[in-house]
Amino acid sequence: RIPDESEPVDGTQVRTILSKEWGRNVEAVLLGFDETPHSSRLVYQTHYGRCVDGTPVRVQIVNPGFQQLVERDGPLLNLLRPAFVSIGRNDVLIERVIADFMRFLPQYLDRQADMDGMLSLAEDAQIFEDLAAPRILENLSTPLVRTVERLPGWSLDEMLAVSEDGTSYAHESPKNLDLGLTDVACRTSFVWLRQALFGRHYPVEISPRDICILPTHKIVFQDGLFTSLPSVAQDHVWQYLQATAAQDPDTAFNYLMQEM
Repeated sequence: RIPDESEPVDGTQVRTILSKEWGRNVEAVLLGFDETPHSSRLVYQTHYGRCVDGTPVRVQIVNPGFQQLVERDGPLLNLLRPAFVSIGRNDVLIERVIADFMRFLPQYLDRQADMDGMLSLAEDAQIFEDLAAPRILENLSTPLVRTVERLPGWSLDEMLAVSEDGTSYAHESPKNLDLGLTDVACRTSFVWLRQALFGRHYPVEISPRDICILPTHKIVFQDGLFTSLPSVAQDHVWQYLQATAAQDPDTAFNYLMQEM
């Protein structure tokens, strides 16, 4: 799997992008802004800041050169086929993988679709007590910049942190969180599955840094690619899971085959 990380855009360029997108200086919007990104992905990087009203925020900025990079290098992917074939990879399979990758890229680059997914996730959180969603500051969000409230909690990568000397702190729970890692894992899996089967959108392509647990034990999907299942598919998967739990292989098989 290709690592979802890249060299960050420098702080001066970041401020230039924000000022242009917001139509005013960064200092007029944010009391504090960390120019060192919290994370830097292929498509965008995330910075922490605090609005003038005191709201802590995550500011995501699309890498301005990534779209041009895709347009330039995308057509060249087929040149890699001989290299993969030479190490025993199936030529037809490689062709399908490249085609799937190129179909996936527009969805990955569509930040507006991600924003729509987060908005519907916030609406679902109103009726699903184990789910929380950050508030999107729409007046500070554009096609190149997304600004969302930074909720007080701990991301899974923080809970699974390993120090520089190799010491793992995975056995330690954050202060004020009366749940162990096993409890957090079970709760996260339950919330994700419930959202996939009964919600309007659910996250895919997520990493531990995208998942946060609040002191209230609510799960937050801070980032990722958001998608949805048709209602018919949701019902089939739900019926399949119930049949599997009831040890009814015939019914489980019938529902599973409808989705294959």
